[in-house]
Amino acid sequence: MVAGLAALEGLQDVLEYHGCPLTDDGDPERVLTLKWPNDLFCRGAKLGGILCELVRVDQDWSALAVGIGINLFLPRQALPIAESTSLQLHYRDLPDYQTLRDDLVDAISWHLSGEMAPLGIDGSLDRALNGPQGLRSRIAALSWTLGRRVRVVPVAGEPVEGRALQINPDASLRVRLPDGGQVDVSTADVGVLPEVAAVGA
Repeated sequence: MVAGLAALEGLQDVLEYHGCPLTDDGDPERVLTLKWPNDLFCRGAKLGGILCELVRVDQDWSALAVGIGINLFLPRQALPIAESTSLQLHYRDLPDYQTLRDDLVDAISWHLSGEMAPLGIDGSLDRALNGPQGLRSRIAALSWTLGRRVRVVPVAGEPVEGRALQINPDASLRVRLPDGGQVDVSTADVGVLPEVAAVGA
């Protein structure tokens, strides 16, 4: 989730730096969001994804490899799935591909370094994650998932549907089931479902 937050912040910085307005001149607030745990969303469609892998260096050290893919200039007909989108479909006056790519690498790397640093300082982990301005509250404020109906497809077991309630201190997602029960999800595919209008509404 830290990688997702850094990617979103870096993307916002680059768009602001280049003065790229929305194609519809709408309100830029909450256009870019995060789908739990770390997908980049733009107006409810998947803009990018992140994969992380822990690589053992030696007995004392490990490295975290972060792979980030963002649809920048894909035309609508070339998008991988119907629920995905591309940056050029939402923002005007984007710089050329190489400039945009390089600026995003710089900005995301800078944010990732800044967001990860407090997690490695002894005694600050709980504050960095769960404090008033901690990572968890900032990620929750940018979440596309929280408050919405979701379908959880676990690695093992049957899929369930419910409403996403909160991001827990351990970064798992709490989901309220239709029967009122709750389940915490740590490893699963979580899809956001369309809202169903009430009968007679």
